[in-house]
Amino acid sequence: MSIKKKRILKIMIVTVSLLVLSGVSYASFVGYKVHQTLNDIQDTDFNNEDDISESEDEKQETNKQINNSIEEVTERVRHGNTVSILIAGVDSEHGRFVGRSDVLMVAVIDLDSQESTLLSIPRDTYVEMASTGEYDKINHAYAESVENSMKTVENFLDIPIDHYVAINFTGFETFIDHIGGIELDVERTIYHNLHPDRVYLYPGVQKVNGSNALEYVRFRADGEGDFGRNRRQQQVTKAVLDQTLNIRTVTQIPGILDIVGNNIRTSMDTNTMLSLVRNLSSLTGEKVETLRLTGDGEMIGGIYYVMVDEDEHEEVVERLHKRMDIEYVTLER
Repeated sequence: MSIKKKRILKIMIVTVSLLVLSGVSYASFVGYKVHQTLNDIQDTDFNNEDDISESEDEKQETNKQINNSIEEVTERVRHGNTVSILIAGVDSEHGRFVGRSDVLMVAVIDLDSQESTLLSIPRDTYVEMASTGEYDKINHAYAESVENSMKTVENFLDIPIDHYVAINFTGFETFIDHIGGIELDVERTIYHNLHPDRVYLYPGVQKVNGSNALEYVRFRADGEGDFGRNRRQQQVTKAVLDQTLNIRTVTQIPGILDIVGNNIRTSMDTNTMLSLVRNLSSLTGEKVETLRLTGDGEMIGGIYYVMVDEDEHEEVVERLHKRMDIEYVTLER
């Protein structure tokens, strides 16, 4: 072999080796980022950081009241391979996921069929608080503690809630921009609540950036109010899911992980999150069944509440039970 050919072969070997090593290094970096992100978003305290008005003894007593708020006379037995997650959208301040939940959804995921049911709950829904037994808006439960919110929703829907995920709205906006926007069939003109001449979106199918997507899910200056918002929130959730699955390059992954790490908190541990991601590799928007609750507004003590339609509520609970394949067994006393 000539010296020239040997030199070319050497260059090729070195080049291929560098490409392989860089690929391995990048894969290792991504793997490290994944585990770092999963550790960052875990809520190790599993309570609301804003709960500063109570002493530790008072917190323990509150959680005891939550766990014992309703005397259980039946045991839920799940036969299906499902997981239920309470999703709360909040305005995070300085990385603290505090305050009332502006968005409240429950996702029930069938890991075998990779199908999901997504329920939106109006934030002004009049329900019994698990911690006190008093009635209030359902979004106030999260302001007290995550545990109170989970237990209150459990009681309201008569299903077990396995985990919670809190999402900061700023992160929601940033995430959509990072994945290149989402495609939406905008159902109506979306404008500023106080300045109708300030239009964000016009009707029709279009690519929407993070800022306008946030305006879309928050808009309620129409006759539907919160009920319309809930429908649009579900529409955007499905669009984000589809766009995330369409990501074509691994170079986007580290940026996505940074956004997730800074803007999401969850009760799930690392193994649970990894298992969930692996099991949901083919979940698309088409596989998400959407449910919503509506009702009538009512003023009580000068405060506006939503009284959920009883027939709708019963139908939703029945559908969730079916998705979770729940059987009720009477306990002996």
